[in-house]
Amino acid sequence: MITKLRISNFALIESLELDLKAGFTILTGETGSGKSILLQAFSFIMGDRSSVSIIGGYSKKAIVEAHLQSREEDKVFFEKHNLDYEPITIVRRELVKGGKSRAFINDSPVSLAILKKFTHDKILIHSQYNTYELRSKKTQLALYDLLAGLQDDVERFTLSYRSYLTLKEELNELQNDLDLKSSDIDYNRFLLDELTRIPLETKDFNELESDLFKLENAEEIKQVLFRIQDFNSEHGVYSSIKELIGKLDKLTNSDSELVDIKNRLDQISIELQELSRDSSRLSDSIIENPEQKIQLLQGLDEFNRLLAKHQVSSQEELLGIKEKLSHSSSDLETQKERVQQAELELQRIESQVQADASRIHTLRMASHNQITSLLSEQLVSLKLPHTEIEFEMYK
Repeated sequence: MITKLRISNFALIESLELDLKAGFTILTGETGSGKSILLQAFSFIMGDRSSVSIIGGYSKKAIVEAHLQSREEDKVFFEKHNLDYEPITIVRRELVKGGKSRAFINDSPVSLAILKKFTHDKILIHSQYNTYELRSKKTQLALYDLLAGLQDDVERFTLSYRSYLTLKEELNELQNDLDLKSSDIDYNRFLLDELTRIPLETKDFNELESDLFKLENAEEIKQVLFRIQDFNSEHGVYSSIKELIGKLDKLTNSDSELVDIKNRLDQISIELQELSRDSSRLSDSIIENPEQKIQLLQGLDEFNRLLAKHQVSSQEELLGIKEKLSHSSSDLETQKERVQQAELELQRIESQVQADASRIHTLRMASHNQITSLLSEQLVSLKLPHTEIEFEMYK
């Protein structure tokens, strides 16, 4: 129902605002008073073609705005077209002198096609020779249901049917997603097998890379370590420092600077001993093992290949990918369950919709004689006593 109509700079109308109440409203006036202009304004807000000639002389833009009382079933339309639903829907159309037309629903820009689609069932204009709507089977059925008192039943059925269509669309999306996951599952399993074959959880590949480096440079590393061990030999650096420390012991009394130098040499001698021991231990641990070298090389090659394949740069990232792939099978099962539940719900709603449709059809058939008699009486009162009316209801 239209609750308000606002018109600005439309033909001869500079500004007009009509508040329409529930019930039947009649607008009367002499020829030329603007009744036809109001009908033009209604056609304009419904998205019909308009010429710039309708723009008045008061500004550069013609505006028509209508406030319509929203219905529950309108929510489907608003959700489909990403529009804000309000109890009162405001539709507005503007036309500027350049010929550009703009349309809005609740202040959101929409195309004329969407405006037309929304207002089609909200505003009906019947002129003197306009019988198109009366020839429409949809309109005829709506009038029949009105006479049979089935509006509430049909409205409930319409809502149920739209719910059925919405769920059917959701089921198609779930099924498409399931098909996509199913087509990917074999490849995901192959990727998971690849990652499972390398010890991501038990080995630190940075350490393995260090071990490989030691094996590849074992001889050079040992030579350096042997030279460090020589620090502790009879004529090595350690012996020279110990000799200097002994001499300083005899020379130091209260001279704090000499005491400081001696203490620092003590620290160096201790560090040299530790360096020698650590070098010896490390040298003993480096054993040239060609088989181990090959194994490390193969393992690191595979690790680096997988890094490049998955376009990541760390072991932690590969572990994250492995965990995600390991959940893909369970995700697939969850998706299957969702599809099955949606199928069962769709079957339930479909059965209910079919039952409601059958009941409404039965009620329509039962109302046939009553409606025929009612209209025949009305035709007699209109001085058409010999007119016969008959309805054909298709099963």
